Amino acid sequence: MRFLLATFLLVVSTAVVHADVVAKPAPYSLGWSLRNLHGQGVAVELMGKDGCNMLEDTCQGSRWVDQVRSIHPNASIVYLAGVFLYGFHVNGDWHTACRRDWDDKLGRVLTLRLAELAHESGIVFTATVPYPVGPYENDRNDRREFHERVDCINRVIRKAAAQVPGVRVLDVGEHLCPGGVCEQDVGASEPIRPDGVHFSIDASKGLARWVYEELRR
Repeated sequence: MRFLLATFLLVVSTAVVHADVVAKPAPYSLGWSLRNLHGQGVAVELMGKDGCNMLEDTCQGSRWVDQVRSIHPNASIVYLAGVFLYGFHVNGDWHTACRRDWDDKLGRVLTLRLAELAHESGIVFTATVPYPVGPYENDRNDRREFHERVDCINRVIRKAAAQVPGVRVLDVGEHLCPGGVCEQDVGASEPIRPDGVHFSIDASKGLARWVYEELRR
């Protein structure tokens, strides 16, 4: 049976993947690596959006339902790539993840879009995000702050998934950072995330195989 995957990967924000599966890469290399699994009967539709802001719902979420209606995927994946970098001002104060209003805002948007997808698509997955590495770990205080933000974001992701029947969590964060320690070396010529966030081509191949096996479980 052919597996169609629809992926909505919203880079530096949020992304979604669908499976008969359609995928949006979050980073795009993951989407292309998923597409390269065609030998295993996988068809992938890339529907990524770069530089959008899920907090403000500018990732074309209102179009996701029409997109999945047009392709009828077996599964969809929503991935938040760099949302930990986003924030907004409140009376001159910069609010980021872990502030209640920030977490609530992301939760409302994500829950809405997951619910719409779950109503129209096949199986819907949303993925946790790994801790940023490399330049985001150079300063001890920055490392702690970014880890705390990602922990809060992943709690929002899990809560949103729990509120929508049929949505499953793909634990990419734990897979790449087991026990809170992120794996960077893939035994090839480049680290998993050379810039600390986006996946390298070599690394995304192994991650794509893992994602595919998780989708088929």
